[in-house]
Amino acid sequence: MAAKNLFNGSFMMKHMSFYTQNVQKIGYDPAQIQWNDLPEKLVKLLLKYDQMKDAFIIAVKRCGSFDHGNILAKQFPNIKSLTPKQLNDLISAWQSNREAINSFGFDGSHQQHYGIGIIPFITKWDSHRFPDKSAVATYCRELQRVAKL
Repeated sequence: MAAKNLFNGSFMMKHMSFYTQNVQKIGYDPAQIQWNDLPEKLVKLLLKYDQMKDAFIIAVKRCGSFDHGNILAKQFPNIKSLTPKQLNDLISAWQSNREAINSFGFDGSHQQHYGIGIIPFITKWDSHRFPDKSAVATYCRELQRVAKL
């Protein structure tokens, strides 16, 4: 099926019952979902799965603008857990991308509009290795030191 036809009316009608049944299974009422919000809602649901978390990490690594970083950062609350490898990869992706590092969504400097930033989530995802923001900062400095070698 051509990409341009993927969301045409007949495709949507044909697959609407499948969509409706599965969305209801995961706790959403299809009648309440605004179509404009659908991509963000689907990402939220899919971030329960490791493959989507891996894709998210790749997106952080490829982040091309501050605005894109802010959009990605909106998903932090939807990531309930990360494996140690995923967390290492996410921190590395963040630290290797100036657009992500300097976006308000990642740095947390404009919390009212862009959220609390990545550091509180890192401490939540692995409180043993990163009990506070100074542990995160130390780890990031070490990553930068190694990258310069």
